[in-house]
Amino acid sequence: MKSTRVQKDVVVIGGGGAGLAALKAMLKEGYKEICLLDKNSDIGGVWLTTQYPGLRIHTAAWAYRYFDFYAPKSESVHATREEIHRYFYEYAQSHRLYDYMQFNTIVSRIIYKKMSADKKCEVRAVNTLTQEEIIIECDYVICALGFTHAGNPNLPHFPGEEDFKGVIAHSSQFNQEMFNDIVENKKRVVVLGAGKSGQDILWSLKNYNLNNITWLYKKSLWSRAFESYFVKKKSDNFFINNYLVIVMLLRAKLKKFNWLMRMLELPIIWRGLFINPIETKSDIFNSRYAILTRDQFEFLKSPSFKKINGQIKSLQDNKITLVNNETIDTDYLICATGYDRTGNIPEIIIMDENNNMTIYDPSMQYSFFRHMIDPSIPNISLFTADGLFPSQIFGFSIAAEWLARFYKNKLIKKYSSEDMQKELDSYKKRHPSWLTERNAVPYFFNYDLPVFMNVLSDLGFSKLFALKILTDYRYGEKYFNEMCQKLVDGLEDR
Repeated sequence: MKSTRVQKDVVVIGGGGAGLAALKAMLKEGYKEICLLDKNSDIGGVWLTTQYPGLRIHTAAWAYRYFDFYAPKSESVHATREEIHRYFYEYAQSHRLYDYMQFNTIVSRIIYKKMSADKKCEVRAVNTLTQEEIIIECDYVICALGFTHAGNPNLPHFPGEEDFKGVIAHSSQFNQEMFNDIVENKKRVVVLGAGKSGQDILWSLKNYNLNNITWLYKKSLWSRAFESYFVKKKSDNFFINNYLVIVMLLRAKLKKFNWLMRMLELPIIWRGLFINPIETKSDIFNSRYAILTRDQFEFLKSPSFKKINGQIKSLQDNKITLVNNETIDTDYLICATGYDRTGNIPEIIIMDENNNMTIYDPSMQYSFFRHMIDPSIPNISLFTADGLFPSQIFGFSIAAEWLARFYKNKLIKKYSSEDMQKELDSYKKRHPSWLTERNAVPYFFNYDLPVFMNVLSDLGFSKLFALKILTDYRYGEKYFNEMCQKLVDGLEDR
């Protein structure tokens, strides 16, 4: 195999929304010897590879934006996959990011040379078209690979699947051709999973023969109601930002779901802030997060199609057998089963002063400093390892500014490895273990409001300003645009 060795300042891995933000921010801070590697043939990440019919964002299009770039142009309130992908393309073109990208390249290993004085990181990758090995020595590596929000599709295996005569597909593989086959040939469908993708796929089949659809789930999903989330009345926002937080903090203190928590949750449900179409008596605060419109909610809770709370025991012919021995006849099993949390992260090796190598396991870290840095390997960023802001792209662009200035040592405060570890230890004491679900998408309340405030504080903004963004950004497009402009102006002055 032909091998090429080069030197860079920075390597960004991943060309999705986070990777583009990181690349742009590092260029802005003066890093010129920089490259972005992506295994796909174009930018977009999951918005490139996932193409099921009806895929769109659940938030308002105007809120799904980089703070320093205009919002996606959308023909409806919710931008489609195609509109989001075009938005990324326009962002990359505007900042000439394609000049620094290399596609069809899979990174297999990152070596962190702990005692090296220069070029502490070595990235090993392979071009899938030419099979050429690329070895890049660099100062910093930014893994923008959807550490908790994406990763590799988690397609479960079932006993007897080799004898199953139907189609088994992960939601990311479900496409227009499959959709047409289902509709035109009256195929039976089982959608496995109650998350966002499962809800989307069911919604895409709303005009199909619902007698042929079964929704199979192990755990249901509490979602934010879109119409109650983006509010303009200050009284509504006061309820959202105060009562909800109080109940959340009490839930964290109790560490369990009991009659008191159930009573305190009722106003949240009555106000329509959180909705669940199938398990209305489950614990809101022990559930993943998504957004549903009222129309989607009404459809999903309707009795028009079958809903089963159960787990698959085995497959055979065109039949699914559940653990309670109930059977379901189907032609398609669509697994909306999420993504492997660390499946996208290359192998990370730590090399000590004696050249001894230890495999680093990112999934074993409780958290990361500002959701990006492990103090033991600060030159390698897992960007961003947890949610920073409800609108991910907005959060990515701010986090990228923080990371670029962190590496340039230009934050308001300087942080040593000891400082970072001390803060992480404190974080761990404040947050009980029920908040974290290992090896999967984190629960909603893993999202930590103070992290966003501290990121902006490190960039020179007041925590009051950060809190105002967090609590008031749902007031509407004009208000949000004004907040974004204040961020742009503030960073130019620092």
